[in-house]
Amino acid sequence: RDLKLNGSCDATIEASYGPEGRAVSLTDVKLVEMVNPRETWDMQVSDKLVYCEELRQIGNECFKRGDIDRAVRRYDAAYSAVQYLGAQATAEETAESKKKILPIQLNLAQCHVKRNEWEKVSEKCKSALEIDSDSVKALYRLGLALHHLGELEEARRHLKRASEIDAKDPAVRTELTAV
Repeated sequence: RDLKLNGSCDATIEASYGPEGRAVSLTDVKLVEMVNPRETWDMQVSDKLVYCEELRQIGNECFKRGDIDRAVRRYDAAYSAVQYLGAQATAEETAESKKKILPIQLNLAQCHVKRNEWEKVSEKCKSALEIDSDSVKALYRLGLALHHLGELEEARRHLKRASEIDAKDPAVRTELTAV
């Protein structure tokens, strides 16, 4: 109950959550992260933009550690923070939110690549391409996803477009050859 960040304790998980309905005892549980999500509905637009960036950076750290599940949660929260800014947003703030959404969608797509969730990769890349139709990363990852989904002509089309933009990208060339 009084566990602090980086503190340790022993814990028992109730029977309804344990394997086969049995209680599970854990020894030396360490609290490594504690998140108190902020309510974005109660924030000014400028605060939402800052909060979005904070969450994206945390997601990047999680991704680097290999904690894909936590990274996805942080990226999703970052996206939610700026997805709908409302009528109070200025044109500059709306443009800035789009600049923040693009890397979030690309990062989410990469997380889904790691999980082999090709439909989700496709969805995130299409969203990224609505913001920047010349994003080589989005075109490449969309081509990769479509290849895995068996949509070879569409995959080839997106990979060729990525290759036209950046002919030197080795990952694009390799995947284009594979399709």
